Amino acid sequence: MQNHRRLEVYVRARELASQVYAVASTLSGSERYELARQLRRAAVSVGSNIAEGCGRSTRRDFCSFLDNALGSATELEFQLDLCERASLAPIPDVREALETTKRVQQMLTRLIVSIRSADH
Repeated sequence: MQNHRRLEVYVRARELASQVYAVASTLSGSERYELARQLRRAAVSVGSNIAEGCGRSTRRDFCSFLDNALGSATELEFQLDLCERASLAPIPDVREALETTKRVQQMLTRLIVSIRSADH
């Protein structure tokens, strides 16, 4: 359908994944293995779904993958919020990742609305 690397939301999602990997690497003890794995999985899922959606042949399929990316970003927001509230990772790093997460959510929402409006 289109080149995912040209989408600003994809670039931001890639940046988000890097930020989340940095946060995950600072977790200690059992959180390093459990929460860190969930953080990384959700962060990778955001960008992966954007990329996969771009490879689909219909706008409807593309939107479906964008919806999945938005769901993963929302899951990630919860996990980062938990990190912040429980002081599991350096707060400035977590807040930066949270800000990027919210920005990606906004961008995904606008893109989904734009595509769905064009179909009607």
